[in-house]
Amino acid sequence: SELEIGQQISKPISGNWLFQNVSFTYPGSDREILKQITFEIKSGESVALLGTTGSGKSSLAQLMARFYDPSSGDLLLDGVSLKDWDIKHVRKALAYVPQDVFLFSTTIAENISFGQDGMSTEQIMQAAKMADVYENIMEFPDQFETILGERGVTLSGGQKQRFSIATTLINQPKIIFLDEPTTGLDPQARRNLWDLIKEIRQNGTTVIITTHYMDEAEILCDRVAIVDSG
Repeated sequence: SELEIGQQISKPISGNWLFQNVSFTYPGSDREILKQITFEIKSGESVALLGTTGSGKSSLAQLMARFYDPSSGDLLLDGVSLKDWDIKHVRKALAYVPQDVFLFSTTIAENISFGQDGMSTEQIMQAAKMADVYENIMEFPDQFETILGERGVTLSGGQKQRFSIATTLINQPKIIFLDEPTTGLDPQARRNLWDLIKEIRQNGTTVIITTHYMDEAEILCDRVAIVDSG
């Protein structure tokens, strides 16, 4: 279904989210994914959405990016219904790091700056440093011009995740949504990623993490919201 166009507000975003009695069913389906969800994520707060696969956690990200609208209830950003925001403006402030990271078979620099026109070398390097992947890059034969993928170097799971986070940090987002960020990582890579997420939090960024690890939720987040069968 077409998204309703509201007031097209594009004022500065602080990153406060309020789910008000939100229910959601994907178009063409009759299975209710989310059932009357009500909770708040305050600006600059870190919240873990804890639940098993299929519990509805990842669907919250799709609603926040407004790929879909709730079937009922409302989702507010900074006190304004998401339907009234200019969604392109919101998406610039909202970074989404998926569980399955996809990297292109191009240079490291092109991967980090993907979709961002006119990014300077300094901005790309700074994003790499913030994502704790700069030193890895400098060890590669061609550094930022190193080709990734089939024709170039192969990255570990932890390196892929940090590259993906570098790509999201280049735009200095106000809100980061990390979907099961440590799934498939070995214990050391997991701890490295935890340290990185803690650093991101210090910038006043609103951080939302989906996970099914209680220890991860408790270490990384101010609050834990448990999602169970929607």
